[in-house]
Amino acid sequence: PFRVEMQGAVACLSSDTTQELRQRIITALSDTNPEASSTLKGSQVFCVEASLWEASRPSLDSLGSLAQLLGHFVPCSDSARLSRLGLVDGEAHIVLVPDRQLLVEVKICDGRETPSRNLRVPATLRLAELGSLLEQSLRESEQEQPASEAPCDRGLCAWALASTVEAWQAEDRDEGEPGSQGVVASMVDSMVSLSTGRRRSFGRRPSEATSSPPLKRRRSLSLGQVRSEARTEALLSSDAFVGDIFAAQPAGQRVLPAHYLCPISYDVMRDPVIVSGSGNTYDRKSIERHFQHKHTDPISNSELRRASDRRLVPNNALRSQVDEAERSQVDLRLAALYGACRPQDSARGGYLGWCASLLRGST
Repeated sequence: PFRVEMQGAVACLSSDTTQELRQRIITALSDTNPEASSTLKGSQVFCVEASLWEASRPSLDSLGSLAQLLGHFVPCSDSARLSRLGLVDGEAHIVLVPDRQLLVEVKICDGRETPSRNLRVPATLRLAELGSLLEQSLRESEQEQPASEAPCDRGLCAWALASTVEAWQAEDRDEGEPGSQGVVASMVDSMVSLSTGRRRSFGRRPSEATSSPPLKRRRSLSLGQVRSEARTEALLSSDAFVGDIFAAQPAGQRVLPAHYLCPISYDVMRDPVIVSGSGNTYDRKSIERHFQHKHTDPISNSELRRASDRRLVPNNALRSQVDEAERSQVDLRLAALYGACRPQDSARGGYLGWCASLLRGST
């Protein structure tokens, strides 16, 4: 989660809109926290009742928790006046959610050799909405295939981390299962068996469920059935936000070409500048810190006594290259498990459709 703590207050008018308030906040942060100021540009604005905010603030650490608190995830309109939102009288609290874009690589597990898809989506997108974008991408690709190849009716889609599915595939290969098809088959069998109500009751109230103790019921399951249940429990909720899944994963090391790194700090140059006296490029913060102690060029060690020699010129071309290189880096790897690929089994297809509604949280 992206958090920004502001020091002080931001003066505004009761007639200001949420767009104007957001701009005032960005301007106030531009001097003390330029990175946060840049991140909040175009962010979505939410209003929470002050009492709810104070009671729930310690647990508000994700987009999902914010949506649960609000009961929805619909941002305020940019034209909404602060006086109508209760901000003037202190009855509401404002929350800014950055409009961050993530590059998601989706591994397709449908029993076919379907290549992965890279989709750039906002962090505020839910997996159910990501599934719709993926379906559209797959349909467009199938339309370009020869007419002799019939399109695949994939049906049910379940989500998991790509690393988790790769671990399942390794288990299936060790036991002689045919790769990703083994994963799909085990997931389908697990969902269908769950839909019969033999092991777990999803469609009935707790009082109506079977009264046999869970431990005894667990002992009657085979190793394969236990593994299928464990895999089903590892699925991601279709209501989960892409940004929350990304935030929960360990931060991966981004590998960029060496010429995108500052020669002083060896970090990625977010704000590359050219030193006029030498023509060498550095990150602005690093070279400004260097000039506070020495008036030399760090690479050539040449003297830069005149202020004009130490003048910094933005290297916009390199900055664009760095931005493009970072955008091409995959932020999150997911797997879409399609299991309803058996049109000849109409009964199973009905069960799978019922399971799909459960996974999506519908009734």
